[in-house]
Amino acid sequence: MKKVNVFVPSHITGFFSIQEATTPLQTGSKGAGILLNRGVTTSIQKNPNNEETNISINADSNPEKEAIIRKTIELMKSEFNFKDNFTINQNINVPVGCGFGTSGASALSTSLALIKLLKLPISPIKAGQYAHLVEVSLGTGLGDVLAEMEKGLVFRIKPGAPGYGECEVINTDNELYIITKSLGSIKTKNIITNSKQKEKITKIGSNMEEKFLKLPSIRTFLKYSYQFSEETELLNPKVKKIIEDLNTKTFGASMAMLGNTAFAITDDISEIDPEEYTISKLYNDGIKYLEKGKVVNDQNYL
Repeated sequence: MKKVNVFVPSHITGFFSIQEATTPLQTGSKGAGILLNRGVTTSIQKNPNNEETNISINADSNPEKEAIIRKTIELMKSEFNFKDNFTINQNINVPVGCGFGTSGASALSTSLALIKLLKLPISPIKAGQYAHLVEVSLGTGLGDVLAEMEKGLVFRIKPGAPGYGECEVINTDNELYIITKSLGSIKTKNIITNSKQKEKITKIGSNMEEKFLKLPSIRTFLKYSYQFSEETELLNPKVKKIIEDLNTKTFGASMAMLGNTAFAITDDISEIDPEEYTISKLYNDGIKYLEKGKVVNDQNYL
């Protein structure tokens, strides 16, 4: 039985503004974030005898992530009218609900796997639109899908789904490490659907975007990410304490949006304790299709 495996990188947003529009495909966020070499790998195959779809997340059950996968299948089935059911195994190797964009990566890896498995006549961009619609409809995110189809340090200059929104990739010279420590989750929906919070976030986020565009770099990204976390009052004392420690060992640190996670960027990990922090790399390789753990092609395969 043919199996398709897709890897989508995780994404940490540093600062953002909420941009609502008349359609979900144009609704999204502007802002800046980074892609990590850890993320979500989705494996999918058709069920023999068309048995009911079975979903496993990290070899276990996760109702919230299962809902994202099922919603993605539902949207695509409504357009292409396929009758198949599937076995889906999803491996998420970053903390869930902690600001790593796993909901977007979950939906996106599912939609990309489906177009490959079923040979659907659509592009990866269109698959990304389904994933974005899932995020917006479930309230799990606004800009992660758009960013996760890019590389490295990404500035979302126009909101919306892939094909509607636009990104600018900011060049980085050296191999860079992303240092993270998570203390728990934040319900994204509780923040992005709160009118007062939305107004505050968007006003402050827009200001950070303007400043960042004048001199876009890793260091200014970190600087304005931290300002954003403080001015929006999303930063909590426990995460702030971790940030203060990381500031002495890295280029700078801030809080992942939206999650109780501290992150930092550096080119030297000699002072980082791997028992205390998770060390990842800034990811510049794009989405991958895998076979037996090896890359067989990337998002440009169509």
